[in-house]
Amino acid sequence: MKNLLKTLANITSVSMLVACSLPSWLTYTNATYQFQLKYPSGSSLVNDTPNAARIHLPFQSGTNLVESYMDIASRGADMPCLSPYSDAYYPPGSLVTDEGIIGEAYFVVERASEGTMGSIYEWVAYSTANATDCVSLTFVLHSHNPDAYPTPVPAYNKDVEEALFLSIVDTFTWLNPVLPAPVITDTPTPAAFYFIPKFNAYCLSDPNMGSHSISLAMRGQSYPIDGRNIETTWLYLMITPQVGCWVPLEDGTPSANTAPVRVLATIPTPTFTPVPFDCGQFKDPQSCSQHPECTWNRQVIPGVCQNQ
Repeated sequence: MKNLLKTLANITSVSMLVACSLPSWLTYTNATYQFQLKYPSGSSLVNDTPNAARIHLPFQSGTNLVESYMDIASRGADMPCLSPYSDAYYPPGSLVTDEGIIGEAYFVVERASEGTMGSIYEWVAYSTANATDCVSLTFVLHSHNPDAYPTPVPAYNKDVEEALFLSIVDTFTWLNPVLPAPVITDTPTPAAFYFIPKFNAYCLSDPNMGSHSISLAMRGQSYPIDGRNIETTWLYLMITPQVGCWVPLEDGTPSANTAPVRVLATIPTPTFTPVPFDCGQFKDPQSCSQHPECTWNRQVIPGVCQNQ
């Protein structure tokens, strides 16, 4: 969050200028995944499907920047909510540089730079999820080396471009927000407890490894603990004041003994059903009578040992 706040502080004046033009911006709506955002007039929307869209954005002319665009990726939240651009990087979450609330949603921020055939592609992605869906807004700046031109051109101003990106992200809104609803008990947690992950940990919708990821709990950051399962093997963390999710206790370190933390979920354990004693294994009255749960049935000729 510190990096995000620093970036916002550095480009506040630029963002204010961009915000003045917001009333004339266009609106992008995804009816399938129920979200909406605004983007500058003068942009062009291409490849628009429920799962993917690209919007070519206006950018500074007379510089080494040759194109700027936003890729919108939408999918079910059955995985860590990260940009598809990071799929080639391992482990998942290794490109995450920041996280925090922008506008009305909580975003995880990823960054990378790639080069090919004299071109430079710098991208920054903002990914957000509710209980069922994940949306990634990946902004790409495609430029050439300024010295590659016959007459060198000035390098583009990255802060100006990223101010536009943040202004777009700031307009993002879920049309039908769905947040995970924990099972609440009547007894609140008596004191403040915090959890610090040992690594970027998947924060899940339910206390089991088969549930889907709501967010990432970032390594070294401190998150309030709002609940636990009865075995205290999972903790319910508040990633933001509005969004909570589950992480295994072994993924980090709590600030204190979590025994006083309220129980929000119980993972059911298998119920043992004993196998009935088999009295039919005894073939004579004497051996059958040695077991109180058995009785010798003389009505069946020549007789049979049965359970009572």
